[in-house]
Amino acid sequence: FGTADTPSDAEAVLAASGRGVQVIALEAVPASVFASAGGTWTKARHGRRAIDAIRFVPGRADHPALASIDEVLASFGPVTVASVRVTCQPGQLGLDTVLLSALSMIDRVLGPVESIDATMTPNEPARTPIAAQGRLRDLNGHAVALLRSTQGTAGHVFASDSADAWERTIELLGPAGRLIIREEGFVWTDLDGAIVDSNHAAIEGEAAVTSLARAIRAHLDHPEPRVEELLGALTLAQAALLSQKTRQPESPAAIIRAAAL
Repeated sequence: FGTADTPSDAEAVLAASGRGVQVIALEAVPASVFASAGGTWTKARHGRRAIDAIRFVPGRADHPALASIDEVLASFGPVTVASVRVTCQPGQLGLDTVLLSALSMIDRVLGPVESIDATMTPNEPARTPIAAQGRLRDLNGHAVALLRSTQGTAGHVFASDSADAWERTIELLGPAGRLIIREEGFVWTDLDGAIVDSNHAAIEGEAAVTSLARAIRAHLDHPEPRVEELLGALTLAQAALLSQKTRQPESPAAIIRAAAL
């Protein structure tokens, strides 16, 4: 569903939305920037766009600490290096979902990405990585990516659907020190290791199902389109897939031009 620019898929989403149904997906719909390139998902029909009716979970807005940390990020100031880690246990989510979650978050803290250099290792290393075929939903195992922003700052992403626990962690380094953001809160330490600011919510070490249920509940209570977040993460993911195939850094801007976004 949503893997191509198929009118019937987009119409099904619009029909559900028209009946008051909230459409929430644990994988990207549409499945790639190229699936949306023809306009079926992004062009308005009767004043509505199919892509506006879909909520991807877990996106960056679903991270309980990151969603309410704008003032802290502003106080922390310039980011020199950003690292994002999103993992889950086998069978909980696909690598496509955790990778998109990670990329949506690093897109938020790193800014516009100039290039991405990615390596993906499937759970069965002996076979040819399906990533080389360019299908995000076929991914499984682990993904590592190095990113360079247009401002020259560096980013690192690690995503895995075969780890020992659910985790969504962001670590930022800059002149103001280190800022670590987890689902249960954040800790900001200066260059001497002293705590500048911190906050720990009631959420601590929760399971993936609890985190996802909370995100879905939030979407149902406050439905908001997050098209730019999804398309931004999909663009980075498509560049990562291309990098896996070419074995060299690739440009998200080139993906945008190819998809005519």
